[in-house]
Amino acid sequence: VLTFSSSGRTGLTPMKVTLCGVAMSAFASSITATVLILDEQTLLAVRTWLAGDVAGVIGETIASAAGAAAVGFALALWLSPSLNMLALGERMAQGLGVSLLKTRLLALLAIALLCGAAVSVSG
Repeated sequence: VLTFSSSGRTGLTPMKVTLCGVAMSAFASSITATVLILDEQTLLAVRTWLAGDVAGVIGETIASAAGAAAVGFALALWLSPSLNMLALGERMAQGLGVSLLKTRLLALLAIALLCGAAVSVSG
């Protein structure tokens, strides 16, 4: 998405990233829909997988995801003051002593851990 978005005269802009992401998502969805239409036998299984399901989740699966979720949650709680200051603006946060790069990278790690734990359980 970033490669396609950064091409052109204006370079990388939030609008171009958003539109390029939407276009690529629509393209991937159309390919998925084509494959599903051609093979009706797997349509139901794939539809359930795409929507996510927690009906058949066993305790072992939840236990394996709980560690990542706990670390992600603790990291998010620890980062909350810095993220609140960052919400005031980059210059204000830097003035208050927030390391922008460190805060953003750790927030990205917390998001990845929490999303990964949720997806590993529900699909």
